[in-house]
Amino acid sequence: MRNFSTFPWLLQRISAAFLIVLLIIHFWVGHYANFGAPITFAGVQMRLQNTVFVILDSMLLVSVVFHGLNGVRNIMLDYPFLLPLNRYVSLILLILGAVTIIFGIYSLYPFTVGR
Repeated sequence: MRNFSTFPWLLQRISAAFLIVLLIIHFWVGHYANFGAPITFAGVQMRLQNTVFVILDSMLLVSVVFHGLNGVRNIMLDYPFLLPLNRYVSLILLILGAVTIIFGIYSLYPFTVGR
């Protein structure tokens, strides 16, 4: 039987590298692109009306949620008594991740339309 823990392990490493790149972009745009200018609500809202930044922030959100919850999954499955519950632990964390991502994107939506 094939070991299906290899795929989440590999995705954990890929998401870590992806997060580093996205965080550098996020920090650069948010804090250093207009060096010396204060960060204002209007400036953030204006930036989020650009599709590129919405996509970048959404990718950052998805990557952070996946990386964090997959890490929690890995830690939980290190305990032998939880190993038989692998499917349930994974399903609960998948649902929690989906709800978190939907809520995060829903929270960004008013900024994208300027309301």
